[in-house]
Amino acid sequence: MKTTYAHAHDVGSAALAAAGVPAPHAEVQLDQWLEAELRGQPSHGLLRLPRIVERIHAGLATPHATGKVAWSDNVLTVDGERGLGPVIAMRALDLICDRAQHAGIALAAISNSNHLGMLAPYVEAGARRGLMTMALGTSEALVHPWGGRIAMVGSNPVAVGVPSDPEPFVFDMATSAVSAGKILDHAHRGVPLEPGWAVCATSSESG
Repeated sequence: MKTTYAHAHDVGSAALAAAGVPAPHAEVQLDQWLEAELRGQPSHGLLRLPRIVERIHAGLATPHATGKVAWSDNVLTVDGERGLGPVIAMRALDLICDRAQHAGIALAAISNSNHLGMLAPYVEAGARRGLMTMALGTSEALVHPWGGRIAMVGSNPVAVGVPSDPEPFVFDMATSAVSAGKILDHAHRGVPLEPGWAVCATSSESG
């Protein structure tokens, strides 16, 4: 049976509530995951639900956190306090969009939060407010340099949102051949990886 949006939302909301996530925070998190599903990116969708619940139970994610913020001119520094990534990021986005409307430019640097998810919704939200918006992410070393066999760099994503008519122009990509989330998605579904997506540490063959 095909899962409906409403059913997926209800299941996700119940799971997050059981893990102690306040309803407003759960709604922000679910919006991010379900938007990824609707855009055909299950790698950044509900696949992440069990992981965030596990992180909450392990004390690695704080469901009530909204982040500590501090301004220095037009630069916002955000300590996410281990909060849910979309909750922390959306709050920071609102703050810098408000500042940029008056100052012309604003920047947020976020640390100590959980997975932000797909970056496209953030930059699209900024673009819909009439602002050219860019988002950059970091990651642990997951990717081998060209010709190498040892992971040395991250799959650091880049996203850009540009106001345009009738819809904003949105660009969102990983800087690796494929995002780490797609590897997780294939593992979750038991589907073999595409050739070239991974490299064996003891062989020059990709697979």
